[in-house]
Amino acid sequence: FFQAEDGIRDYKVTGVQTCALPISDEALRLARLYRRLDRPAQAREVYEWIWRQTPEHPRAAQAVLEAAQTSISRGDDRQAKELLTYLVNRYLSSPLRPVALYCLGNRQLLYEADLKGAWAYYAALLKDHPTHALADRTRRYWALLQTIKPADLREQLAASARQHRGKSQS
Repeated sequence: FFQAEDGIRDYKVTGVQTCALPISDEALRLARLYRRLDRPAQAREVYEWIWRQTPEHPRAAQAVLEAAQTSISRGDDRQAKELLTYLVNRYLSSPLRPVALYCLGNRQLLYEADLKGAWAYYAALLKDHPTHALADRTRRYWALLQTIKPADLREQLAASARQHRGKSQS
């Protein structure tokens, strides 16, 4: 298979358009191989190609999430947040959207010490995906946070954010 201007074509059958499924599945496997070989820049290029060239493909949201995971493992929090936000806003019906909302909420809470920002993501998760397993986890987590005195919680969150910033700078 190769990319043609008017779609995906099988090189053996001239002029017959085929679906984008095989090329995106192969590309996803290639990106995962690059991740395992510790070549994140190449993995990111392949992931980005998937969601830009075949944005409606079922695996496109998966490519965005895996690119965000690659960014997290490289310590690039800004890019990870951008990718997770892109997934949340672009793939409204994706089963991975609640995962991205949950990750963004946790990120705001633990890395930025931002309760209000975290709650915005958690509230969207609870509203849009009330029966998802992460919604139940979010309810329990938020209830636990409510049992901690506000001053203690702010102090713990600030310490977590400082610790994270120390790790990403080293």
